[in-house]
Amino acid sequence: MLITSRLLPINKHTRSGISLNGVRGVGLHWPYAPGWTADRLRDYIAGVPKSEPGRFASYHYAVGLEGEIVQMIPETECAWHGGPSDQTRPHIEARLGGKPNWTTIGICMCHPDTSGAFLRATWRSAVELVADIYHRHGITRTDTILRHHDFTGKHCPAWMVDHPADWAEFVHDVRAIL
Repeated sequence: MLITSRLLPINKHTRSGISLNGVRGVGLHWPYAPGWTADRLRDYIAGVPKSEPGRFASYHYAVGLEGEIVQMIPETECAWHGGPSDQTRPHIEARLGGKPNWTTIGICMCHPDTSGAFLRATWRSAVELVADIYHRHGITRTDTILRHHDFTGKHCPAWMVDHPADWAEFVHDVRAIL
């Protein structure tokens, strides 16, 4: 698995530099822009402070259409991917031992079209990345592999919210590697 490091500059909107309170899980997302590569997503996030000054948004990793992985934020730092803290579902906060932004690694999976379905290369790389994160951080609970939807109810990643069998398959695929 090849990961390209293209870290964002530190700023309050995308890369705060604030330390995570330990890694207890991952949060999976999708961009609303079909066809974006991992590099295009990273460049969009890098531009948020100027283009959308009231917005806070970032992920640790972007997984592209060909399975490429771009790291935007170190795993030791908080990313703004879990939604506003006041919207976190209490049972998820209890499972993670804290708010998602402070306890999870955010991964955004690119998709080719408006259906939101993921290409196999994207799927495989994301599964391998999640398994690698869990292995390196000594995480054994796979009930902390979560969708943004699980944190706040947001329809993200749409395909995995609309297709629960595919979501179950994704988690199963990670478990098979672990």
